[in-house]
Amino acid sequence: MRQEAPVDAPHAFYLPEDPDYTIVDSALDSIRFVRAVSEPDSDGYLYCRSVDASPDGLVPYRGRFMEGVGYCADSVFGAHYMVRFGRAVGRTELETMGWSFLDHALGGGFFDHPEVPARLYRDTGTGRFLDNLEGHDGYLEHGHIARVGHQLLLAARLDPDTARARRSLEAASRIAAWIDASQRCSNGWFPRRSRPDGTVFPDAVDALGPTDLAAVRYPDPLGDCSGGGSMALHFLAAATAAGICDAAGSVRQAAEAFIDAGGHFGSVNTDTEDPAENVSFALGFQAMLAASGLVGDTEFADFAFDTCLAGLKQFELVRDLNGCATKGLLYMEDSWNAACTWEIAVCAAAYLEAHWRRPRREYVLKALTMLRGLAKHHHGELGFLTEAVDWDGHSVKTRHFGGASRGDIVTTHPFLNNLHLLEPTVLFLETGAIGQDHHELGPGLYDLEGNRVCDLPVPCGDWML
Repeated sequence: MRQEAPVDAPHAFYLPEDPDYTIVDSALDSIRFVRAVSEPDSDGYLYCRSVDASPDGLVPYRGRFMEGVGYCADSVFGAHYMVRFGRAVGRTELETMGWSFLDHALGGGFFDHPEVPARLYRDTGTGRFLDNLEGHDGYLEHGHIARVGHQLLLAARLDPDTARARRSLEAASRIAAWIDASQRCSNGWFPRRSRPDGTVFPDAVDALGPTDLAAVRYPDPLGDCSGGGSMALHFLAAATAAGICDAAGSVRQAAEAFIDAGGHFGSVNTDTEDPAENVSFALGFQAMLAASGLVGDTEFADFAFDTCLAGLKQFELVRDLNGCATKGLLYMEDSWNAACTWEIAVCAAAYLEAHWRRPRREYVLKALTMLRGLAKHHHGELGFLTEAVDWDGHSVKTRHFGGASRGDIVTTHPFLNNLHLLEPTVLFLETGAIGQDHHELGPGLYDLEGNRVCDLPVPCGDWML
């Protein structure tokens, strides 16, 4: 079922702040959940040994427990934004927590392979490193590896002139060199998947099939038009700007190929095949802005706003559907129309960056609306945020709370779906929140509508220690 056409009525896509449970409360609960399902490694650094969890704790993903640094594991992203969130809300305890997760990732062997610059996952039972969720050899998730490099680059800026920063930059530099040297598709875009030697891997894979059988392969219809390529473009632009590689020519060529095609918005997620996925529009927007800033081409920025950002409107949910709290969220794509949480968070971050570049109150309100909508979907005592709101009954009843025909999914990826709202929350706190010392509602941080979103500093919970 396709969501109805976007509604153009003023404020149709809008939710007010809940003063009893703000967007900062929601972010704190998501961090609290990650901490609850994590444990110290042999060196005392924190890690989460599974990419999948229920409200009560970790569960295996397709028969195995595995941790990692990117995509469904995404611990480098989580570490980076925990540090920034801790600084934004005045809690050094959260900074320390973030650094602990990063130190585990840096010392865990994920960046030590002589040929592959980043292994996304590790089977925590066997210790085997894996390049994809299926656990098959022969192909890498090209854009998701680039995104790990980008997060390492950003994390290094938070702790300069330290061994941690040097290690992060070393790993990021290797990833940048590998991405820049990797083969492009015939249309000039980055491939959805690559072989370990950097050549294009043209096939799709049976992402939902048995992990103990060889992958069923066929030509991937999105192999040369996935939004995952935007993560590679964005990273190369950022890495060149930071001076850890020289890929300005590659950035210009890829950005021009993107525009020539009218944009590449195919699935970023590795288990769906759709030509238009909401997060691909957001990632394309961010990447084209970065490319514009690097090479000084305003056409890239105009395309980012006029095509990529404008394309997000088609996914807006402007009312609650089938008894689910969907107003203020985005459905993911036509073929999998659930409102998926990490994708929504990236879209919210894109709107905040849009406001920073070309200020419009509407952009901030869209981002805040998405965060307010996500805040309605926490469950349990530990702070769990669902991976998706299945308002159309796409998944089986056993995947929904209470066995309902529609509703929130009973699992989440602790660092991805559960925690990704940290990115837009941090961007808002850093660039849009207003500090007030003498407000009638009390001192703290406020949004542009005058809503008090948190104390400053936020109270220290026992779970932070």
